[in-house]
This record gives sequence, structure tokens and C-alpha cells, in this order.
Amino acid sequence: MRNQQFSHLNGHYINFPQLTRKLKEIASEKGITQSELAEGITPREHLNKILNGKRNPSLILLYQLCNKLNIDIRILIEQGYYVNYEQTSNYIHQMKKCVTQGDYNKLEDLINFCSDIDDFKYGIAKKFYIYQKGILQLKKYHNPSAALEYIETALSTSFNAEYDGNSSSHFLTLEEKNIMIDKAICLFHLGEKDKAINLLLSIINNQLAIYENFETYHLLRAHFYLAKFYLQTKNPNRCIQIANKGIELAHCKFVYIYVGDLHAVISLAFRTLGNERGTIHHYQKAEEFYKLLGCAKSKQPLKNYF
Repeated sequence: MRNQQFSHLNGHYINFPQLTRKLKEIASEKGITQSELAEGITPREHLNKILNGKRNPSLILLYQLCNKLNIDIRILIEQGYYVNYEQTSNYIHQMKKCVTQGDYNKLEDLINFCSDIDDFKYGIAKKFYIYQKGILQLKKYHNPSAALEYIETALSTSFNAEYDGNSSSHFLTLEEKNIMIDKAICLFHLGEKDKAINLLLSIINNQLAIYENFETYHLLRAHFYLAKFYLQTKNPNRCIQIANKGIELAHCKFVYIYVGDLHAVISLAFRTLGNERGTIHHYQKAEEFYKLLGCAKSKQPLKNYF
């Protein structure tokens, strides 16, 4: 059974002793006493009990303490999710790197190795671990049905009981956006093309007016697959419209990782429409961005057409 030191917060297990130890370390490094940290927030006696593991802090209190210490509450809480933060974070980073580099053999080795690590059996690390098993099925074994099962399981650990399956009714985290995009890819491969397209549309619409560049990456990925799906379902005009919106977003946010792919899919759409000028123009733009980003292997799908 999970040790009682772990408490449940928003569907995830928090290692509060580890989290409060980190708080004490940060306060000590900044030369802030317990009395100074507690002032204006909570009685010193209450804070003392929290920092000594006798009580768990509320999320609001954690936020207030982090503000006073001038630290990001998201990073602090993330460190409280794991028994061994450094080790688990390292394995998560390695898995993400494998996906980015397309090294699915190494990803499978890491998944097998991490199966006995305690952190990957609970909370957000478990969600991530299950999601990676889905990626492996989708990318290495080309089994979208098995991948979808893992992805659905991963998503079920993210949402509360009231979640109705419609992403527009739930504000998605960055990780959820990424998982939902892969869910759409699975659905499209399984023939549920309208459902896949609608899911990507809801992801694109599920955003704040102001967001960070890392979220832009996920949104551009959603734009690319949505444009690609419109092209494959013989709707080139809609493909061009969505891809151009993605390119505008990329230029606005100075995030260019998918711009070459978006230009490439527009080029294919113009080719379908018999527009040679548009085809060549966007093919050349795709080439420019691939060279700009230093792609070792050209990703453009037009090579055989010229």
C-alpha cells in the first residue's frame, strides 16, 4: 500500500515531506526565517507544523509561500510528485528525447526498465509512462488500436469524474494537449476521420489568449495534423486555411519547428488543386525552413513530385 506520507491532490500523489523539505532549503538559501516566511500568511506555529511534516499545506497556502520565496509553484509541486525526483525526471527526459529523435527501440528499453520503478506506478509519472506505451504502439508497431487503449487510460488519469470527453469543456494542460493530438492520430488511422478532425479543432480552440512558446509547439502540431487530415479527406481548401493559420501563429510566437511541414502540406494541397505556382512557392518555403532548422533528413513529402 502507498505510504501515508503521500496525500491526494487533484488526482496526483504529492510527497509532502519532500516538498516541505524543499521549501525549508529554499528559505534557508534565501536567509528567510520561519517567522518571516509565515508573516502575513499563516501563524508561525502552523507553518512550523507544516515544515516539520505534522500537517500538509493547502494549495492556496503553498501558492502564498512560493510567492514570498519568489519560486514557481509548478516546479515545487512537480518535485513533490516523485519519491526520487532527479531519477524520475531524468528517465522522463530520456523518453521524450527518444520520441523527438524517433528512437523507438531505445524508448521500448526505457519503458521496460522503468516498469519496476515506484514513481511510474502512481500519479503523473504513471500517466506519462502509460502514454509512452501508447506512443510505442503507434510509432514502432503501427498498431493504432492498441495505442488508443493506452492513450485513453493515460487521459483517464488526467480528468475528473465530471469530464464528458469533450476537450472544450475542460481546460487542457500542455501534456493533455499532446496526448489528445496522438489520440486524434489513432482515431484517423482507425477510420474515425470526422471524430479525429473535430478533436483537433477543439484542441486548437482550447487555449488562452496569452500562452507560452511550449504551448505554441503543441498548437502548431495540432494545426499540422489537422491540415494533413483535411488534405487526406480531399478538402484541400480547408487544409490550406488551417495550415496558413498555423504559419501565422508560428510567426507571431517566433516558434518555427512545424512551419516547414505546414508549408509542405500547403504545397501538396495546391498541387491537388492544379495550382503550380502555389505548389512550387510553398515547396520552396518548406525547403527553406528545413534548412533553417537544420533537418538532417528532409521531411517534405513532395520530393518525388519534382
